[in-house]
Amino acid sequence: MNLTKVISKLNNLKIKKIGPCVTVSGISGSGKSTSAKSIAKALNLKYVNIGYIIRDFAIHNKISLEDFSSIVEPEIDYESDKRLLMLAMKGNCVLDGRLAAWISGEYSDCKLFFVCSQNVRARRTAGRDNLTFETALKKNHIRDNEDIKRYKKLYDIDILDTSIYDEILDTSDMTMNEMNKNAIKITKKILNRKIKI
Repeated sequence: MNLTKVISKLNNLKIKKIGPCVTVSGISGSGKSTSAKSIAKALNLKYVNIGYIIRDFAIHNKISLEDFSSIVEPEIDYESDKRLLMLAMKGNCVLDGRLAAWISGEYSDCKLFFVCSQNVRARRTAGRDNLTFETALKKNHIRDNEDIKRYKKLYDIDILDTSIYDEILDTSDMTMNEMNKNAIKITKKILNRKIKI
């Protein structure tokens, strides 16, 4: 399905925007989710992870979470992306997901993309998921490659294309505290430039 068709179907809906929409995307282990939560808290916005939307979809359709990961049908992606777009249209949120900026399009007031060196990402993933460094390195590589192929096939989108983002944050040499402070500062600057917050 063409992404434009998905978006155009929802553009006719009368949804009143009640606040800014910030999208946070990036590669595995780059710190995007950690910073997205910090941004949401600092700006008093709702934090939404695309994974939560997919989980809710599974529960609503009475599919066990164990079975759900093996299904991953395009219809599930389309449905979760529609929900993501509706949240972006309403605003007052921070959307955390690989396609968040692509799906929200013009409804996103601030688009951030997080990058990080391969080794630092692996160390972070290892610490978070209690894995060895080598296992985390492999896990990140597999996940990134699967997502790249999946979204290229689904929407013909290269998720590593950073041309649509307002800011690219390299968190390789940052502590978590530095990363969060920097992300909040940049987000406020972008929002102040685009809209009054």
